[in-house]
Amino acid sequence: MPEKDAVNYKWNVLDITKIWPHSDYPLQSVGTLTLNRNPANYYQDIEQVAFSPGHFVPGIEASADKMLQGRLFSYPDTHRHRLGALYEQIPVNCPFRTRVLNGMRDGPMRVDGNQGSRPNYNPNSFQPLVNNKVHASSAYPVSGLAMRYIPNHPNCDFAQPGSLYRAVFDQQARDNLVNNVSGALKGANRDIQERQVKIFSKCDPDYGQRVAQSLGFPATIRRELLTNLLTMQGLNKRLGDFVRDAIIQKLGEVAATEIELLAALKTSQMSMEDINEMLDQTAFN
Repeated sequence: MPEKDAVNYKWNVLDITKIWPHSDYPLQSVGTLTLNRNPANYYQDIEQVAFSPGHFVPGIEASADKMLQGRLFSYPDTHRHRLGALYEQIPVNCPFRTRVLNGMRDGPMRVDGNQGSRPNYNPNSFQPLVNNKVHASSAYPVSGLAMRYIPNHPNCDFAQPGSLYRAVFDQQARDNLVNNVSGALKGANRDIQERQVKIFSKCDPDYGQRVAQSLGFPATIRRELLTNLLTMQGLNKRLGDFVRDAIIQKLGEVAATEIELLAALKTSQMSMEDINEMLDQTAFN
């Protein structure tokens, strides 16, 4: 994604709960990683390996993603605690094809020559270190106040999970998701169950309805859903509490027809008497 696109993209590009749809930005192949042998000694070559998102190849830099920025520090710190301060001397972590020339010296169990007799300070008059500008990090614009705040990007937290449920999962995957989620929720308190199902319903009504049915209270959830829908459509004030409660009570007894009812209410100029009459005459089956 070009940087200029990220500023106004419909999804927050630094939100780790979001994806960039491949229809907008197709995946790009960057190469092939080939594993051509098994480790000779599992402890030496696997247990001691020290992966880190801070290990970049030229041309790759870290984004401003908060999770990534934290891991750039935490991964190396974890390796120092687990393997020792000089874990990069271990052969599986050592860059054999280059020489490290920096100001980092000494430390327990140093065995790589410790950069010989080079001065361990800079600047110096003997062997000064010169930074290679080719490897300098790029500059990027920053504006606004630095503080703790809730991200205010207008993207929806429920649209992508809904698309995943409808367009990516097949029927078997949807069945498995509902069974797994409802199975885990069955031991929770009822108020927690209802709160979660309302969240699932915002992603996709079918998803929320199926979990609700599996938990044994579809009527309750339908009433909650309709309340939310009426609120979102701005119909609560127009209809009044009495009519709203009548609609909720009626829909709570039957299979979901909320969408059709809301469409009719939104486009009509019906009076409260007309709405009551419609409720009395409509067969919900």
